[in-house]
Amino acid sequence: MYSSTSGFSCGVNFHCSICLSVFSKPVSTPCGHNFCFDCITGYWDTSNPLISCPLCKEEFNIRPKLGVNHFIAEMAAKFKKSVQEKSLNITEESGNGNVLCTLCTGARRPALFLEIMASLEATVTREIRMLCDPNFKEVRRHAVELTLDPDTANSYLYISEDGKQVAWGTQRRRVPNKPERFDCVYNVLAREGFASGRFYYEVQVKDKTQWDLGVAKQSINRRGDIRLSPKNGYWTIRLRRGDEFTVNTDPPVNLHVTEVPEKIGVFVDYEDGQVSFYDVDTRAGIFSFTGCNFTEKIFPFFSPCASNGGKDSAPLIITPVRNNK
Repeated sequence: MYSSTSGFSCGVNFHCSICLSVFSKPVSTPCGHNFCFDCITGYWDTSNPLISCPLCKEEFNIRPKLGVNHFIAEMAAKFKKSVQEKSLNITEESGNGNVLCTLCTGARRPALFLEIMASLEATVTREIRMLCDPNFKEVRRHAVELTLDPDTANSYLYISEDGKQVAWGTQRRRVPNKPERFDCVYNVLAREGFASGRFYYEVQVKDKTQWDLGVAKQSINRRGDIRLSPKNGYWTIRLRRGDEFTVNTDPPVNLHVTEVPEKIGVFVDYEDGQVSFYDVDTRAGIFSFTGCNFTEKIFPFFSPCASNGGKDSAPLIITPVRNNK
């Protein structure tokens, strides 16, 4: 199960950081943070002319178009229902007629409080899987064939003959200095770009300790040191040090995982402005950028990172999507 660092101690976060209540009509900003629709629109109404995220302070040139994130809305509703049911059950056992008192006195009865939270986490985990599975199956129907574009690959990156694998090498390749090539950072794009519709692909990241994956717009800067963020035209996630899972926003947002994924699925809905990431083996959602304003062709993005003294020599591999799961 996945959550941001601002969640409950049990690892689940369904609360708006503005009103501190369980989400009501949750929406996501382009930087990846979630708020109640009324809360974020009210915040922007009182902060004109500056339109920014209340959490990471990323500024937006135009007011983002917001759509309700139905996945988060369903999870929040199930979480709220679980809280009510667990509270009522414990209240009946204790003979206390006040439900709110049961939760509020958790500080004085820590064992009971932890029991409630552990039970809620187990319940919500099951509900999340129930929500993810049918959605994931539908997402995979939009699978596309991809190959890596050697003209965009940094000179330290080696691409397999079939264009499906990329890894960092110790020797710099002699390659033409083309404007589409990343000159300093270890990045590469796919040959295939998309300016409409939906598409999905999967990448094996097994045996790697660091990588970046996602999509980037065609006009991105490819020279010098590059910061990956939606503001700069990159919608990506990353792994560092084997277990540090992060959304590449500015500043980055940490994600907690019970297990580091071995294969990542990336889904894009161009018209809806959505970029979603999945753990393919568990069929669980990892993170979604929503409300993205795509106005040009976007390309699948890959960075295998340096080999870290041989510890991260495994390649990133574009794998076939098997729709029979």
